[in-house]
Amino acid sequence: MAQLVLNGGERKNRFRIIAEQPQEVVVAYRKLERIKRELERFQQEFASTPESVEKLEERSLDCTSLKSAYAEALKSCTKSLEREINEMPEEKRQYYFPVMLFLSRASNSHTILPFEKYFTTYLNELRFKANRGISVLDEMPFIGGMHTLRGFVEERIAESIKTCEAYCTLLSNSLGSYHRFFSLSEMLTTISLVIREVSIHKTGGMLMNLGSLGKIRDQHKKGLRLDLDPVGEILGIPPLAYFLIHQVISNAFKASFTAYTEQRLYGNSKLPADMPELPKPRVDISLTRVDSEFIRVMITDNGIGVPQGELGRLFGDPSQRLHTFIHFTPSNGSSTVLFPFMADLIGVDMAFTSDGIGKGLSAELLFPVDLAMRTSRFAESK
Repeated sequence: MAQLVLNGGERKNRFRIIAEQPQEVVVAYRKLERIKRELERFQQEFASTPESVEKLEERSLDCTSLKSAYAEALKSCTKSLEREINEMPEEKRQYYFPVMLFLSRASNSHTILPFEKYFTTYLNELRFKANRGISVLDEMPFIGGMHTLRGFVEERIAESIKTCEAYCTLLSNSLGSYHRFFSLSEMLTTISLVIREVSIHKTGGMLMNLGSLGKIRDQHKKGLRLDLDPVGEILGIPPLAYFLIHQVISNAFKASFTAYTEQRLYGNSKLPADMPELPKPRVDISLTRVDSEFIRVMITDNGIGVPQGELGRLFGDPSQRLHTFIHFTPSNGSSTVLFPFMADLIGVDMAFTSDGIGKGLSAELLFPVDLAMRTSRFAESK
């Protein structure tokens, strides 16, 4: 069994306040704050828009414009950091370089507005119904079976706002100003159910000719296990906690449900040749109290796993991440390279464990109950 521990011990919480924030960073922060407000406005307008093709086509134009402005803001933020970073003192540079890397990757991501493709599907469904003379008020259940498609779009819009808030938090000169009490249990439930819906949509599309949607829904329902103890609220930085947990759970679903489906369709053509037959996919998520100071989140999948000696490559090189099929394959993503950095910011100890190829991966995240207290203790020890 191989294990890799990220950011344990001394480095924790060293990035708390970036004094004398560079002017270019202040400008970048304000641009993303404006985008966040635009996303919130879009959320409100979509919620109040009736199921009318004409009205929703207006929202579609808003969505296109918002996506363009969002991408431009991220690119502008990256360029601003590039201009400043070489002139920064070492500690500032250690903070802003990974932020710059992350924002540069995010500006090229197809997930910049994760609700966009579902919004388009929803609008096309309404157009189809209108052309056939079918009442647009009829329910249109989403493929996941838990929501209407419109309801799922609303959830993904809320998710987009949380992601943008995480970007704003990273550009803030004081992480302490983002300290809030929040429920890890509620956060884990929300994230896991949304990602399950996304996974059902993806695998349902791939397996349309191999199995019914009912079987796909049932497979996902049985394959996700939540075991969340009532641990109460913790004090931390919700936007960054949400982002980190979302990335870990998303990777777990890709490594199990997506890889299992791909193997059924294509064998090991997209996997290592020696990949064993994957079992029916499963993702287990648990939440427990360790002691008075720490809460443990465990996220375990039974998917493709990581070969011996490869765990470290997930986090050291910007071109590595937990990829959809092969965790150690270079990708244009950058989520896992930020894991040590993000864990450092929110005071989380992370440990990844894998028994090898085809044997899944476990991620253990230890959250401090009171991040402010842990930060204070760290400062006093320096």
